[in-house]
Amino acid sequence: MLHFIDCNCVVGFPLAPHEFKVCIPSEVERISRDCGISRAFTYHQATYDLHPIDGNNAVDKVCEGNSFFRPVWVVMPNDTGEFYKPQDLINRMNKQKVQMTRVFPKYNDHSFSMAQWSAGPILKVLAENGIPLLIDADQMDLELFHDLMISNPELTVIITNIYYRQGRVLLSLLKRHKNLICETSGFRSFCMLQAFCEAGVSAQLVFGTGMGLYSAGSAVAIITYAGISMKEKEAITYGNICRILRTDVKTV
Repeated sequence: MLHFIDCNCVVGFPLAPHEFKVCIPSEVERISRDCGISRAFTYHQATYDLHPIDGNNAVDKVCEGNSFFRPVWVVMPNDTGEFYKPQDLINRMNKQKVQMTRVFPKYNDHSFSMAQWSAGPILKVLAENGIPLLIDADQMDLELFHDLMISNPELTVIITNIYYRQGRVLLSLLKRHKNLICETSGFRSFCMLQAFCEAGVSAQLVFGTGMGLYSAGSAVAIITYAGISMKEKEAITYGNICRILRTDVKTV
């Protein structure tokens, strides 16, 4: 049986209704475990709807004493003085054992630039400390991911919640940037995962579900029934994320 570690999970009630939304952590955990998922790297909906600091505090509380969830902090530049300075951020993350971060730079969301003149200081400190950054595919034009990686070649960036029609551009990006990673829940096109593995980028793929916005079962099925080797499946479901985080699967 495959071992699954989910790098793309959210808990907490949204401000706006959603057609599929599992909000309560215990329900997210129950459904995920039923699908064979043993860990979930999770951010809180309040980071998106309210403010990153509020949501980060909320996800820390969810993760306290619960070995299933691992905290993902949402970050932003500090030019406005409403977030932490870069080194202060790292110190706080280390205290809470936060291993991954996420951003929502889109205009109608947190509304900031990912260009070096704006996000450069926070991207630099994340890269220096080996902390991956997750970004939904709809948060930036895909062309900008190329610029982001050119400017920050040591930073690990994980693109989450892709749309399957973005596959050709994504594959081209992965071939050009070894520290650019793609989360697999959006690989719903026929043999898309197989095609990516045949193209030699299986080491740049990690498992995620989008739970509780999306179904954990479909994300698991994409890997389970893919026409790829068991070695590639194990790399995608847990091996690659453990390598990126420089940790053993037993201690994630």
